[in-house]
Amino acid sequence: MHAAELLEAALNLDHFPAHPLPSRDFDLYHTVGVVKVARDATFAFDAGEADLRFARTLEQMNFRDLPAGTVFAELATGNVRPLDVWGEDDRQLADDYFERRGAQLRLKRAVTPSMLTVDERAIRQDCLCYFMERLERLERSSVSAAGGAATR
Repeated sequence: MHAAELLEAALNLDHFPAHPLPSRDFDLYHTVGVVKVARDATFAFDAGEADLRFARTLEQMNFRDLPAGTVFAELATGNVRPLDVWGEDDRQLADDYFERRGAQLRLKRAVTPSMLTVDERAIRQDCLCYFMERLERLERSSVSAAGGAATR
């Protein structure tokens, strides 16, 4: 929705402003990892026997700033690490982003999921989602409004 509004506004501009946009007018994000269901983990939505159970409403978390402590999924018993988070440098970051509390898999830090899907085929062939983090105001001064970061 926000992306469509941004594109519509950009298409209707008669010129680009020469002054920088106020920081309160936009948010910049950068992708910090790709979240994948571990190859040996099973998953389901709402109910069913699986290592990892997501809510059917999982996609409602898409493009929302989620605080640390947010429940991301329910876990079956066992020591299977059900989700991998691969950083830009191909490092495994799952332990930086997830923690197990009882039967819950919770976020250890604030993130914004993007491209979340409940399409099981897409999850297996590609990924569950991407994790993004908001760029801080100090970093914004070095990134132009038209740069490579996502806006909202």
